[in-house]
Amino acid sequence: MANLSDFKELKLSDIEGLKQSPCNIYLTMLSGKSIIISSEGNLVNIDLIKKYNEKDEVKILVLKTDYQKLLNARISQKVIDMKDKLSDKQWINRLQRFDNELNSVAMVRAMVSIIGLSEATLELIDGTIDSTLYTFEKIPSLKTILADICGRGDFFLQKALIINYLSVYAISKTPWNNSSTRSKLSMASFLHDFKTDKIDFILKGLPVDSSYDLRQQYEKFKTHSEDEFRSLVKVNDVPDDVAKIVRLHHVDLDGTGFPVNEVGQLNPLSQIFNISHGFALALLDQGYSKKSYSGYYYDLSGRILEKYKDSLDPFSYLL
Repeated sequence: MANLSDFKELKLSDIEGLKQSPCNIYLTMLSGKSIIISSEGNLVNIDLIKKYNEKDEVKILVLKTDYQKLLNARISQKVIDMKDKLSDKQWINRLQRFDNELNSVAMVRAMVSIIGLSEATLELIDGTIDSTLYTFEKIPSLKTILADICGRGDFFLQKALIINYLSVYAISKTPWNNSSTRSKLSMASFLHDFKTDKIDFILKGLPVDSSYDLRQQYEKFKTHSEDEFRSLVKVNDVPDDVAKIVRLHHVDLDGTGFPVNEVGQLNPLSQIFNISHGFALALLDQGYSKKSYSGYYYDLSGRILEKYKDSLDPFSYLL
């Protein structure tokens, strides 16, 4: 068996539902013994894996180079299973409704092919696939997908890339798909929206009996818009509408993290400045400098739209 650093550990749920193994799947025991529990092309014996797991604490492993095969197989199987549950008429109806959602998954593949894969992006995509497919049974819209993703863990740190993929795809279908808008989006990506479970203090002010941590959070909330604006103007000529978004993005929140009223009228920027920023964080996490990411969003989204605009077929790899 290869070095353990060459493998990615799986959860049991990662392989449940798979009919046929797309690659070799390994089990490693506490004793150090390792076996191939499912060979590529053979049936996945989930019952045997569970049996080993009950007797001994085991790790389920797959080579990192094979992980993409596993993800593709999971997507394909989930779509096949869903199709089997529906009549032909229902399936056609669902296909019409899923255009944005399935194309967003295709956009994941497109973006990753340019950025490259890392352990962080693999985990993000894995969670994203589950989140996107989870909405299928709900007859989803782009809004419901965003809401579902936003409700799963930390919005910025865990789901930033997929939010950006969706925004790139959404922009490509709007009259705002032009160089000026994308250039402004790259500036808006500089923003860090304030996120807190204690949203009441944003709307009503800080209670008198608040804890020290909450008071510190509130002080940060009060100043961070201007702090970020000062940082942004150091390296950019900032258009008036972008400046207004940065400085006023906590005026009358609607509870979702997006501003409403005066700022909300600045479509489309005020609608997706959080989305853009999430992508910036992902770039920073992959080693890009702060100086490079203002403008990188535009360059990357432009290349993706140009390369994939005629080939975003959501079923080109699913079925």
